[in-house]
Amino acid sequence: MRVLQPSLDVYEALNSKYAKTLECPCTQISMNYDNFISASPIFHQVCSSDFVSDVWIRHLAMDNGSTFYGDDFQITGSHAFQALRMLCELAKNTLKNNFAQFYSSQYFSRFAIPEVMLQVQILSILNQLQSSMSDSFLLSFRMIRDTTQVNALFSALQINHKLYGSKDTGNIFVTANNYDGCSCSLSANCIRQSSIYNYNTMTKLFDVTGFYTGCNVIESLLQSTLECFYNQTCIDKLQNYLLPSPIPVSALDDSSSLSRYLKTTTINSLLSNLMVEHLVISP
Repeated sequence: MRVLQPSLDVYEALNSKYAKTLECPCTQISMNYDNFISASPIFHQVCSSDFVSDVWIRHLAMDNGSTFYGDDFQITGSHAFQALRMLCELAKNTLKNNFAQFYSSQYFSRFAIPEVMLQVQILSILNQLQSSMSDSFLLSFRMIRDTTQVNALFSALQINHKLYGSKDTGNIFVTANNYDGCSCSLSANCIRQSSIYNYNTMTKLFDVTGFYTGCNVIESLLQSTLECFYNQTCIDKLQNYLLPSPIPVSALDDSSSLSRYLKTTTINSLLSNLMVEHLVISP
């Protein structure tokens, strides 16, 4: 039986009846992926939230005289959320560039294949692409982080090392900071609970749940969670200690229908998936 230039409906009817023996050669054996598929990444809500806005970051950067404790959120908070925004932007650009390259590549097939089989193939290809993108991004990111640690770059916030000067000799001394028994001279991963302090009484006022500071803004951020920022009460309490006055910010939505991640998921785990919740795939 031979059918010339069958319509899609005719092909599908024939395929359902003669699936094992049907052959339908293509007149065009290749085409760019962008001709028949579109994949749009949906990113974690924090990447479009108040917490990566200029207003929030500037609010955290208000100078309130906090200069003593490296684990004070008032010192590191603004830098941490700038870093979080940067990670979101890097993840978005990584996907944008890789998908642009993917769309310009070609799908090859000598024979027509059923739509269901094509969908399975496309999902497999996209999963492999996502995995490859993540691996490549994380490898480059790891190299940058390792280089920073090996070169013992001095933080302007003095959270990894502190400078001391001698009035008598004029000499400058450098000492490594220590976080709960972990020395920044040995590891960049040393962290401590991020808190708010009262410097008049030298007492801790408030712990920012799930958030850490340490030798390096990036390393401590990666080990942190956004737990406090899913909780409006936690946010409001935090803002009570920030100057000059609270600003309107909305807590992240912890509804399970909006995210595949828990509110206790670390930033590192989010970044391992390039901050992606899921892909919306359109034919």
